[in-house]
Amino acid sequence: GTLEFTVPQQTFGGDALTGEVSYLARANGNLIAEGKATPGEKITVPATVSEAGMYDITVVLSNAAGRSPRASQKVWIGHDMPEPISNVVLEYADGVFTLTWDAPTTSQNGGYFDPAGITYTVRRLPDNEITEDLTSTTFTDRVEMTQELVTYSYVVTLNYNGKSLDPVSSNVWRLGAMSLPWSTDFVKEDALKLFTVIDVNEDRCEWYREWDWYIEDTDEVVQVAAYPYSSSKEADDWLITPPFEFQPGYTYTLEFEAIAMRASDPERLAVSIGTSPTVDGMAREL
Repeated sequence: GTLEFTVPQQTFGGDALTGEVSYLARANGNLIAEGKATPGEKITVPATVSEAGMYDITVVLSNAAGRSPRASQKVWIGHDMPEPISNVVLEYADGVFTLTWDAPTTSQNGGYFDPAGITYTVRRLPDNEITEDLTSTTFTDRVEMTQELVTYSYVVTLNYNGKSLDPVSSNVWRLGAMSLPWSTDFVKEDALKLFTVIDVNEDRCEWYREWDWYIEDTDEVVQVAAYPYSSSKEADDWLITPPFEFQPGYTYTLEFEAIAMRASDPERLAVSIGTSPTVDGMAREL
């Protein structure tokens, strides 16, 4: 890069600075530039460091009267790693998964990066099918509908300048259907594994498995799917079952038991049915 600074025109005593001024510039203590200048002169010199990183650049001036205090600046030099990708969304329609994500626009340390140099690696779970060297932020993958229930998700890894960021996971999508009748009592630790949990307003208040819900009226402890109370955020989140395949000519019954923390604080619960585990997909309220 280029190091620029201006030699002062005055001394600490307030007099006009005269005579020759020497300068030493260092990056994390290593000398990157030195020379001589005159008062008021703007110095522009090339400077090089051995590797990318955060550097403390210091400049010290001196003359016959002694040394100046250090002038310093912290700056990232060389290629910086981009911030992680965001908004990784998986959708499915007509036998094709569509995976999208938002590319980073800033670097992790405020340094330089070239967006054109970013590539992505996409890995499909559960079969670990890998696609490498992608440059687009949209990825399509044909996966035919299955008879048995299969849980799919994708992880996206950003690669830049020979390094990789931690993989970022998409939402989960399930193909196929659970056989009926089906029920769950939330006793097992992984009871929510088959459900889709959607935190609509991303406030981190979302459905979870509570393993020791105490019911005072009956003096019993039960396992439930619970939603945490918030005094400031709307409880607009979703807990969506695994998919089921309905057959014409049959009547299907849905049963569930709902309880609130206290009788003085009643809650409202809506139940919907739809064709995909998304808010828009759950279009019909029962």
